[in-house]
Amino acid sequence: MTTYKKMKCFNLMTGEFVGYLGTHDNYVTVTDAKGAAVLVWASSGADLYLEKETTPNDRYLGLADQDYAGWGLKGGWRNPVILNSDGSISLKDDPRRKLYGPVAKITANYVAFTEAGDNNQNILRFEMES
Repeated sequence: MTTYKKMKCFNLMTGEFVGYLGTHDNYVTVTDAKGAAVLVWASSGADLYLEKETTPNDRYLGLADQDYAGWGLKGGWRNPVILNSDGSISLKDDPRRKLYGPVAKITANYVAFTEAGDNNQNILRFEMES
């Protein structure tokens, strides 16, 4: 049986806890514990995915519009990722692109992928809640 858990988010540079991975309109967000998504690491062949429990079909972390991170079905916005040794998450197809956030907008605090090699101060480190 697969055990889904909440994912904690920390600022990689400062170590500050910033919230949990969540969702808003199938985009990835940073939210409080109440709004946290429940997730599991899933593999398919040599690829690693971050899978979000969703009914009727689970969704997967991936690159969405305008560099935002999204929760996509197997047909789109689903990308294999790398969990780096520092706890950050990169796209497997371009490991220099890492998740960062929160990107504050009126509707939510979104998560996005950096441009290749961008070392901004808001790159996130992730820990699955025990």
